[in-house]
Order: sequence, then structure tokens, then C-alpha cells
Amino acid sequence: MANPDEPGSPEAASRDRRILRRPLGIVILVAFALFSGAQSLLAAFGVVDARVGSLGSLLTDPLQFQVFSIGLGLVYIATGLATWLILRVGWYAMVLLAGLGLLVQITLYVYGSPNFLTMTVGVVTAFYLNQREVKALFLAPRTMPSAVVLTREGEAGEP
Repeated sequence: MANPDEPGSPEAASRDRRILRRPLGIVILVAFALFSGAQSLLAAFGVVDARVGSLGSLLTDPLQFQVFSIGLGLVYIATGLATWLILRVGWYAMVLLAGLGLLVQITLYVYGSPNFLTMTVGVVTAFYLNQREVKALFLAPRTMPSAVVLTREGEAGEP
């Protein structure tokens, strides 16, 4: 019987194909994260304006805005890459960003400048990431091949 963790086994090939074929929702979330990260970095350097209805648009000090935008841009890009690689940390970071984004949008709603599109994207992202199949893709335990130690006959009991 073939070992399912062996690189050439049919089970391992099936698992690898399943990981390489990402669901469309994951591809869209990764594209959105990379776009948001790039936009945040461009806003930090003044290439584009800060989006109305974003937390960065509330910062009035240029240095604070630049540091915040660079940090947020790097977090978005790292999250997008981790999600693309189907890493557990990518799922957690994407859920955290969706939750924080919703919190910011609710705060902006209270202060009278909400961005309903961003709020909707946050809600859809949170619901999508918490679907059973998506969670299973990211949170399934990874099986690692066990180490095998080969010894010569008669050496096992010797110090």
C-alpha cells in the first residue's frame, strides 16, 4: 500500500492539485488585498489621494499618515501572499483585517462619513472566510512525513 505522504503517491498528487486550484473567492480576496496594499503604499508617497471613508483619511499629520499607510500597505500585501499560499496565518490575518475594517466603517458611520462599499466588502469577506469549506482549506492540519532513522543491524542497543 502506498504511503499517502510520499511525494509520488496519487493521494499526495491529489492534495497538491487541490491546493494549487484555489477557489475563485480566494483569488478575488488575494487580488483585493494586493490592490489595497499597493493603493495604501501609493497614498503614503502621495501618488494617489487617501480614500474618503478610510481610517488613513482621518489622520491630519503627514508623517503619521505616511507611517500608517506604509504599515497598512505592507500588512495587506503580506496577508495577500499568505492567503495565496493557503497558509493558516493568511486566513487569520484576512479575518482580522475584515473585522478591523468593519470596526473602522462602523466608527466612520457614527461620525457621518461611511463608505458603504468597503463595509459591504468587509461583511462578504467575513462570511466567505467562515464557510466550512474555506476554513477547512486553511485550518486543516498539515501532515508532515515522519523521520525514519536507519541503523545497521546490531547497533540499536549499543551506546
